[in-house]
Amino acid sequence: MTIVHFAYAFNLHTFASDIQAIEAWRPTELRGYQQLQEYALTVYDHYPHVRALCSMHGGWDRPTLIQEFAATSIPETNDIQMWLMLVLYRYLTELPYSFHSRYHTLDHVLQALTWDAPARHDLIYGLPFAHFPDQKPSSTDSTYWHHFGPAATAGSAGWLDSIAITRFLNRLRTDYAQLQVLVKAASNDQQVQIGAAVYTTALNMLQEVLMQTGHLCYIISG
Repeated sequence: MTIVHFAYAFNLHTFASDIQAIEAWRPTELRGYQQLQEYALTVYDHYPHVRALCSMHGGWDRPTLIQEFAATSIPETNDIQMWLMLVLYRYLTELPYSFHSRYHTLDHVLQALTWDAPARHDLIYGLPFAHFPDQKPSSTDSTYWHHFGPAATAGSAGWLDSIAITRFLNRLRTDYAQLQVLVKAASNDQQVQIGAAVYTTALNMLQEVLMQTGHLCYIISG
């Protein structure tokens, strides 16, 4: 199965406000979990794009969601994550640019351009939701933010705010001339050629998202 990288414009601060309210429900406890489930299903029913994203990232529909993530006496981390993903989907708008299945070639090219591993990782995968902005100390066990992503093969989710996007965009622009030298020198290296095309995609993607919400969410799934 092919693992695919998707990029979305992200209404970050509204999502953060929603999450603060949800965490006040204590979703690791049964009643709080039930409130989260009810809210997430309301979101699912109201927004067609949420239903489309559920189907895209894991093949989920409403009956299957209810069957697989029913309320239990001790809510499981994966169950909480699934309902939180539905809430996240509400605040996403698909971009016309994405790395699709070619994100590993971008890493290869960035490494050749002397980007260090943390910078490459953050540009390609985003920051983990365990380090999400505007989060306040929660009275609940918030381990459900660790390894957060869709319930799908190799599912993961990450985010970038406008400050990080601007920083990466400036560096991509600065390194573009060096990229052209690399492409010319490695004219027979298909990985470099593909990586250079994805590099251009990254430039366009970051420029586009700054014109929309200013914030970015990545979802990887197969």
